[in-house]
Amino acid sequence: MSLGMEKKQDFRLVALAVGLWLLTVVLTFYAIVNLLEVLMRVYAAFWADGGFYSPATQAAIGLRQFLLLPLGFLGVAITIGGAEYHREHFNTRQSWRLFARTLGVQLGLLLLGVFI
Repeated sequence: MSLGMEKKQDFRLVALAVGLWLLTVVLTFYAIVNLLEVLMRVYAAFWADGGFYSPATQAAIGLRQFLLLPLGFLGVAITIGGAEYHREHFNTRQSWRLFARTLGVQLGLLLLGVFI
């Protein structure tokens, strides 16, 4: 009878890990969009000389487009790397700490967009 309880507990841990991983996937792409918006705001605050069609604003848009692909690749690499790491180190202290650190960094990037 205890074998059934252990499997149910393992299922809960697996479901929690998969849920947290999916949450980090979604937050990664929101954080990328938010980071690009923050970079646009900072660029516009220091170098914008007026209007949407100004050269500085167009340069900021170009910078955003230039950074989108590398940040997207970085997001995919973090997603795949995180999945592989958690698959190999499932239910260890290091795995849960990595989840916590990843969520902390992502929430920090999201909060950065609120304050800037």
